[in-house]
Amino acid sequence: MRFLLILLFLGVFSLASASIDSLPLHYYWVYFRDKVSWKERITQPHTFLSLQAIQRRIQSKVLIDTLDLPIASSYLKPFEQNKKIQILGSSKWLNLLLVKTSLSQEILSQMPGVKRVERLILRSSYHKASENTQKVKSQFRSSYGLAQTQVELIPGLTDLHLAEKTGKGIIVAIFDSGFIGVPSNPAFAVALNEGRILGTRNFVNASQDVFSEDDHGSEVFSVIGAYLPQKMVGTAYGASFYLAKTENPNSETRIEEFNWLRAAEWADSLGVHIISSSLNYNTFDNPQENYTYSDLDGKTSIISRAAAIAASKGILVVCSAGNYGARTWRYILPPCDADSILCVGGGRTDGSRWPSSSVGPTADNRIKPDVVALGQSCAIVTAQGNVTVGSGTSYAAPIISGMAACLWQAHPQALASQIRKAILTTASHANMPNFEIGYGWPNASRADSCLKAWSTTSQEPEILFFPNPTSQKGYFGLVGLGLNKYQLRLFEANGKEILHLKNLIANIQYSVPLPSTPGIYYLEATWQKGKVTKKIWIQ
Repeated sequence: MRFLLILLFLGVFSLASASIDSLPLHYYWVYFRDKVSWKERITQPHTFLSLQAIQRRIQSKVLIDTLDLPIASSYLKPFEQNKKIQILGSSKWLNLLLVKTSLSQEILSQMPGVKRVERLILRSSYHKASENTQKVKSQFRSSYGLAQTQVELIPGLTDLHLAEKTGKGIIVAIFDSGFIGVPSNPAFAVALNEGRILGTRNFVNASQDVFSEDDHGSEVFSVIGAYLPQKMVGTAYGASFYLAKTENPNSETRIEEFNWLRAAEWADSLGVHIISSSLNYNTFDNPQENYTYSDLDGKTSIISRAAAIAASKGILVVCSAGNYGARTWRYILPPCDADSILCVGGGRTDGSRWPSSSVGPTADNRIKPDVVALGQSCAIVTAQGNVTVGSGTSYAAPIISGMAACLWQAHPQALASQIRKAILTTASHANMPNFEIGYGWPNASRADSCLKAWSTTSQEPEILFFPNPTSQKGYFGLVGLGLNKYQLRLFEANGKEILHLKNLIANIQYSVPLPSTPGIYYLEATWQKGKVTKKIWIQ
């Protein structure tokens, strides 16, 4: 009897163990509270940022801040060491992990540093429908071939090309679902031979292979980078490129937004100037994950938050508006609701909106799309190397990305925000933007003149302070001085010094203790060869 009881106990124990190990696996976003173990290293940017990323921040007058810091190792290690947790990816910008585990949401929430945990519910029986495009054969024209129309609809773009402003030296990262045929496609032979396809990354399958599974990215790439004189010439055929596969064409889940986020961080680390993306997200395999119109505020979806952060790091982010203008859901799709990016709608040759192009406004009533380019019967090169036409805002966006690359080559000291502003303020409807075509059709000639005028402005160091005015906490940094040291003083309006900070490093964001008395104050930064002041308001 004792022997039988022991066997029974062992049997029950083994069943219990088996049931634990065979618990269903779930996907979770795990957000952390802070980056406490890295904060002391904020003044040592070379330990967590690439040289290219630092150089772009310095040139773009963008402060290095806590978003640039990696996830705290003290928070990360317990997840790495737990055998029941598989880390599928991480993001320093949003300070989160994507994990697959049998552990419960409650257990994950109790792990060190965790702020909150969100569960993703995925389905595997979904097959994504193809984009609403129409492709037909057409005759070639002029030196641009079939691309003549989409190029000439942007006044001044051909002039930039004639001036050898073809995007040379500008790095464009293209995020898409696959780039079948690119290595053997004659449209990209020149770029390949000149070593201008700088690298690839597959964020769906964790590999370098992006040349399989789908050809949407190949067609998008051709709109910018193809070079087949008399047949098809892209809008920035002299630019350099990184190609990233972030979209799984066989499913639609929020993990693909996360892939986009990781690709944006990758592009940032490589010193990319422009992100060109023809991907949108609204409905998912699991309907509970779908976005509603109220979510189009630029702050809700992961991909829109990622796009906004990328823009804040000095990258020009160009995204397609979507092809829902003739459907029940007529609106733009994330990430096009993000602030400070270029959301590109589709137009027709007569200047009107292509009926399928998604419209605005955002949920918080901002103008979207920002601009339009040809979206109907655009010239593209297929994965097989055939020149044809297709319709979709997926092709309008890279037209604008290419134009922006040419402008940036012409004005290499310009900031991404200045390129964007020049495009918007010189477009056809800049004085009366609307929710169908935004600021209208860009004008490369006028944008070029605008950037020339701005280039005469001072490039001297300046103090950035925000928010201004402020009532509680303020952040500051000195830009335009590389990573050199400086001192900062805070003065009352009467000239009385109330704060003196030494050995600060330029281009790093700091917090500053503020006096409790409301009024006007002055920040003064001094270094070996100069000084600069900034007026601030404390409420």
